[in-house]
Amino acid sequence: MYCHIEELHNIPTNTLGEPKKILVDSYTWSNNGQTGKTYTYRMSNERYERPINKAYSISLCKDETYSLCVIHYYDLVDYDLEDCIGESKIDSITKQTNISSDEIWSIIKSEVRPLQERILNEYQQTEEYLARKHHQEVLKEYRRAKEDFQKEYGIAASEYDRCYNVFGELMNSEYLNQLNQILEERINLKKNSKKYRKYAYQENFNNYYNSSSNSSEFNDDEREMLGKFYKILAKKYHPDSNPDMDTTSEILLINKLKKSWRV
Repeated sequence: MYCHIEELHNIPTNTLGEPKKILVDSYTWSNNGQTGKTYTYRMSNERYERPINKAYSISLCKDETYSLCVIHYYDLVDYDLEDCIGESKIDSITKQTNISSDEIWSIIKSEVRPLQERILNEYQQTEEYLARKHHQEVLKEYRRAKEDFQKEYGIAASEYDRCYNVFGELMNSEYLNQLNQILEERINLKKNSKKYRKYAYQENFNNYYNSSSNSSEFNDDEREMLGKFYKILAKKYHPDSNPDMDTTSEILLINKLKKSWRV
């Protein structure tokens, strides 16, 4: 079995070229008495023309000819080969010839892949390709900026669109300043909370460390074991080991145990 490719001419494409521009768009909204504007984007209606009117008739030949499909020049630009040839066609030929689908695909690809690579190389010399590549880079950077914004401010990524447009240009400095103020307050609150937890830990540690008692219900071996328990608990709930959690209550209890155990 072999794959036969016939080039057809004067076959207009039914696919549209790449839009020529990414355009900034926006919409206003109102929610619970709050109004705002969100910036979006859209692709321009003006598109690159696709002047090549070629197509390729793909068939397989053995004892008879099995027609697979007609693939337009630009289909080999926009789609993978597997998307251009229906799997049902392959299955039908497999049943008729007793040749596995994997082998049939191998025969097809050995002939069509070089054609597709040649077409892609030609396409990469066009203005449309350069525009498509530029658009992909702009949108990739836009998505990355939204992810970074979400991580930095701890809010929904969609809030980025209230501050910036798709090109990363600042559109609403007033709202961004509000977010920066909230972020600064959150950072200061976290710092102060951490300082308080460290202070409370040290005060309680000193109080219990300086307390004394002459009686004990544990022998020396038990006290040594309890001392190990205390160190494990103190390390686990120390403020430095829990920067995002208030462990003051745990530390108070651990120090009560320390006093009770006399360790």
